[in-house]
Amino acid sequence: MSKAERGQLNQGAKNAGVGDGTSPTPPREVLCTGTTKYGRPCPNAPQAGEPYCWHHDPELAERRSRNARAGGRAVHSPATLEIGELKDELKALARDVKEGKVTPAMGTVLNQICNTIIRAVEQERKVRETEEFEERLAALEGRRDGSSARAAA
Repeated sequence: MSKAERGQLNQGAKNAGVGDGTSPTPPREVLCTGTTKYGRPCPNAPQAGEPYCWHHDPELAERRSRNARAGGRAVHSPATLEIGELKDELKALARDVKEGKVTPAMGTVLNQICNTIIRAVEQERKVRETEEFEERLAALEGRRDGSSARAAA
């Protein structure tokens, strides 16, 4: 078989079924039915069994908002700022001990005080987090009890 004949066979094989209704059409990718803030179709895949992705599902709007608020609190919380200040203080203390401006004994005591403050800040965070979880749990239980009462009626 000549090179030209092989080329014709290969070309025929490549085109077999194309446009003649015999080849299966590839499945179309399912996309979220939401739109972006620019008015374009959302390029994300929807959640299983839903028409929307996480970002556009109206039933998840409250949850998205709560997560955004929590993220903002974590970045700008007083505890985060306080920890940052303590880190700066500890760096300066280490430098001062190294340069002989502060005695090692005084540096040790100041470091212990900073560690105590850090533990107190961490304890405050745990208490605040526990209170938030308790509030969320109470809200969920209230919703569940309300929906159970409606279902029974």
